[in-house]
Amino acid sequence: MRVGASVLVVVCVSVCVCVGVGLADEAAKKEAKKVPTLKDLTWLTGTWRETSGSMVLTEVWNAPQGDAMVGMDHMTVGGKTRMFELLAIEQTEQGLVLNLRHFGKGLRIPDAEKDGPMSWPLKSLEGSKVVFEHPTRAWPKRMEYERQGDVLLGRLSGVENGKPNAIPFRFERQK
Repeated sequence: MRVGASVLVVVCVSVCVCVGVGLADEAAKKEAKKVPTLKDLTWLTGTWRETSGSMVLTEVWNAPQGDAMVGMDHMTVGGKTRMFELLAIEQTEQGLVLNLRHFGKGLRIPDAEKDGPMSWPLKSLEGSKVVFEHPTRAWPKRMEYERQGDVLLGRLSGVENGKPNAIPFRFERQK
């Protein structure tokens, strides 16, 4: 009788462990298959500003609307506009894509972008850190954002003139 009870306990424990492992595996698979959406980037929303000497860079991100999340940059140096940028993170069939277009005064498009905006597909998204990376572009190859409380860290990186280069940004949330 005692052996029968021991076998029953071992079988029950084994079944519970197997079922538990199976459920954990199923949850992990579902999480791994989760496709990032614009909703996952709402932490970017707001007005952000970086000041360095006489340079002021303001970046504004609107909340997602429809299949896009639109942002804008405005850079001044010494009180004079140096550039504007229009940014759009779009939900496409291939996933999230960041598109960017620069403008000069009078909303002129620079010659380097005459063929269209620059685009970077999503490489990774973990919590409040997102990385967009272009598979063939040398500069900038990657665009990254990471929110840390009321600070938004940005980084452009890649190869420029044959050498690795990175430009970090540190924006503070404007209230």
